[in-house]
Amino acid sequence: MTRPIEDNTSMIYGKFYADRLVVDNRELHMQTTVYQL
Repeated sequence: MTRPIEDNTSMIYGKFYADRLVVDNRELHMQTTVYQL
């Protein structure tokens, strides 16, 4: 019965990875706006 635990863990990692991408995109966007100024 390790399958549900693995699925749950991968979903948590997937959410963490998605949130991290959002933060990276926001920081990248702020850097590009600073460079444009």
